[in-house]
Amino acid sequence: MDPRETAQANATASATLLAALASGGVREVVFSPGSRSTPLVLAAARHPALRTWPVLDERVAGFLALGLARASGRPVALLCTSGSAGAHWLPALIEARQAHLPLIALTADRPPVLVGSGAGQTIDQRGLFGRFVAYDATLPVPGPGVPPAVFAAFAEDALLAGGPAHLNLPFDEPLWRPDAEAGPVAARAGLARAGHADLQVPETLVEFLEAGRRGVILAGPESVTGPEGAAALDALERRWAGRCWSRPRRARGSGPAIPPRV
Repeated sequence: MDPRETAQANATASATLLAALASGGVREVVFSPGSRSTPLVLAAARHPALRTWPVLDERVAGFLALGLARASGRPVALLCTSGSAGAHWLPALIEARQAHLPLIALTADRPPVLVGSGAGQTIDQRGLFGRFVAYDATLPVPGPGVPPAVFAAFAEDALLAGGPAHLNLPFDEPLWRPDAEAGPVAARAGLARAGHADLQVPETLVEFLEAGRRGVILAGPESVTGPEGAAALDALERRWAGRCWSRPRRARGSGPAIPPRV
């Protein structure tokens, strides 16, 4: 499948599933960052009825979601990347099962062809939570042969389970492309990234920074190469004067580290 079609299928499936969850009463989405869950996180950030809670530690995220569900009486979605990340939710899901609280656990996954192949961050995630969820399903990989309504149907089944539910969502790469979304999603979600080896700062990023938002620029050795790359990053900091803090960095092949600017 063409990469653009793959990215668009991921975006459409994720948006359809999150919209169905929102229609069923979900208002809070607690997520732990990870690359494979990118389509789901962006879909949640775009939906006007959903509030997203980024939590680095999955165990903490699970108990935050549990507390939100208990306090609100509404279903709450949990979101994480592939591999063992979701396993850290088990204590919270056990408590949700005992209390019949509707936690909707969404685990992003690699495509089935990669399971058992030695690919990183890949385990068999089917039935990950065993008898401690009231509903468990692995969804199809998004693609032209899978109608978006399928993802809405799985979301509705999870909401009707009467307790915690697990939806395992495999995504093929590319996970996301700017041309697969309607509008500058990255800026609206508070996520912005300049392309690798791209010395031109995207205007959507500049607009986001000039709107007065606070943040940190992170640039590793693979993203800033040579003196031209370092100069481009320095220019971005100058344009964002007074709003940026950066650690000293050494651009590959560019000599001494560039001092931080506060």
